[in-house]
Amino acid sequence: MSGKRRFSIRVVLAGLVLAGMGVATVFGDRGLLRMLALERDLAAVQAATDRLAEENRRLAAAIARLRDDPRALEAAARRDLGLVAPDEIVFEFPE
Repeated sequence: MSGKRRFSIRVVLAGLVLAGMGVATVFGDRGLLRMLALERDLAAVQAATDRLAEENRRLAAAIARLRDDPRALEAAARRDLGLVAPDEIVFEFPE
């Protein structure tokens, strides 16, 4: 085999190896596409976590109001349970 032919074979083999590495870098289990998908998933999970944390803060504040403010507790009982005070009269009208 001539030197040029050996060199050509080595160049082709090196090109194939580099191409394989490039494909693995982009499409492999730890490749660029997988990394981008994981970053999107992480952003979605962080957004959901932020929403849930805000809801937890809102619910904690509502619980504190119900524990500490008798008027808030009375309003919730009237609204959610339909309760009335003993000295009140309820009038119901057909719609």
